[in-house]
Amino acid sequence: MKKINFLMSCAAAMALALSFTSCEFSEDNAIPRVVDEGVYTPEALTAAIEKGGTVELGYGASIELNQLVNVPGSLKLVGNAEAPATIVLGEEAGFVISSDFVAENVNFMVEDGLNNPLVQLAAAELAEGQTAVYIKDITFDNVQVSSLDKALFYSAGKHYLIKNFTINNSVINVTEDITVFDFTKGSAAQNLTVSNSTLFAIPATSKAMYSSQGGQKITELDENATQSFNFLSSTIVDFAMNKNFFSHRQSNQKWLAYTLKNCIFVDCGKKGQTVRGINGGQAGTNPTWTVEGNAFQFMENDELVDSSDAESTGDANEPVVNSFQGVVEFGDFLTDGFKQSSTMAGDPRWLK
Repeated sequence: MKKINFLMSCAAAMALALSFTSCEFSEDNAIPRVVDEGVYTPEALTAAIEKGGTVELGYGASIELNQLVNVPGSLKLVGNAEAPATIVLGEEAGFVISSDFVAENVNFMVEDGLNNPLVQLAAAELAEGQTAVYIKDITFDNVQVSSLDKALFYSAGKHYLIKNFTINNSVINVTEDITVFDFTKGSAAQNLTVSNSTLFAIPATSKAMYSSQGGQKITELDENATQSFNFLSSTIVDFAMNKNFFSHRQSNQKWLAYTLKNCIFVDCGKKGQTVRGINGGQAGTNPTWTVEGNAFQFMENDELVDSSDAESTGDANEPVVNSFQGVVEFGDFLTDGFKQSSTMAGDPRWLK
């Protein structure tokens, strides 16, 4: 299948998947909130988010968010696992946080583009003698994001140390040349994990998927910390084409750890250098490497080719092992999603 048709099908399917609405609101039936169902009007949703805590969105609810909301403490947006809620994001929508942020069973639909990152940090307030403001979790679990044209996350400033930044069982569709995880203004995530998920860009980005270039090293926030980047059983398509997949404040350090297991990478970074690209394009023995059971694919003349034999860390005890040999063929996205010919790697949702 030719790449342009493949990706256009992906975009159309994402729009279709996120277009459902099971709770309609009009001026006649708008209500502040139905507590038992957790259904909100746009105004009530904004007010609830501004209070923080757990915001229950209701079975299959569809609600608009039209402004940038400052969250005073931790926030958990939770929908129903069987019928996730949809938050339709207006141009000014977004979340400014200084504590934990969890979105669970939620679809974020970008309507006409965003003027703000989806989630960004507020200015950090350090107490005397404090080196970092700690955030335990930023989590997207069973989340879909359509037509993302600004960073999923933007650090916006220094001094935050995020213990766990997790994307699990989610699908994120990027439609502009953006850095998805943007730490260029400072702060750091100690453990950044993408698991059982699909992230794909239309068109392919030229910017690194993750960047802390010009930001802070994690050792500035905790001198004893190890910073880990983990891709587990996920499908990653079209990020940083012909560039370095990741861009670090300082690459190839002993305090860096990379785990890539059972993933499919298509057109991520430079051909044959996706693994080195996650280390800012550098080979070396300093980081801790675990790279096992992945498929590395690139498009040439509108055909997928296997580039796994070229992948290497430059470590004498080469840790790139058990790579999938051959080409992973994908089906028609409109009918089958990213359903694939191989069951060895990738987002499990496409193996059903």
